[in-house]
Amino acid sequence: MALPDLLAALEREAEARTAEELQRAEAEAEQLRQTAAGESLAQVRERLAEHARALRASSEETLAAARRKAEARVLEARRALLERVFESAAGHQAEVRGWASYRPALERETARLLALTDGEEVTLLCASEDRPAVAGAAGAGARVEASPEVKAGVRLRGAGGRLEVDRTIAARLASSRAALAIRLVGQLERPR
Repeated sequence: MALPDLLAALEREAEARTAEELQRAEAEAEQLRQTAAGESLAQVRERLAEHARALRASSEETLAAARRKAEARVLEARRALLERVFESAAGHQAEVRGWASYRPALERETARLLALTDGEEVTLLCASEDRPAVAGAAGAGARVEASPEVKAGVRLRGAGGRLEVDRTIAARLASSRAALAIRLVGQLERPR
């Protein structure tokens, strides 16, 4: 149920409760009228008005609490959906290898990483399927090793451990998570 529909349903429920409470208040007022023969009509009306104000305040508090609860449920559902989307994306990261643009991009990324090293001895870690492409792009400038941790993309590690650059699909997805989440939520909330 969309947030506007949920809020409308909550408002209708709050209005129904308010009407019920007002009916009870009117019944109590009638009883008060009968039992308070000595009280003036103005005093009875004031007591009735006070009771109605208290009921309205109570129903407004109930409605506000219901709105907060509904909004919290929507936010939790959105968070859970985004978590499933990112878990699914992480599970499918190796599929980018089938894209026509993947190998050229991997070779460009390898060349960019090696340009950062200024001739330092480095190791490039990649998936075993990507080893030929990474080795071809690296030439004699780096040692290339297959790593079971890398599903797609490349990771550079300096010999002294001072330099490590992770350009794997998993790392890129993690670093882009906030921006991607904003775009996904925008897509989800767009009217259809």
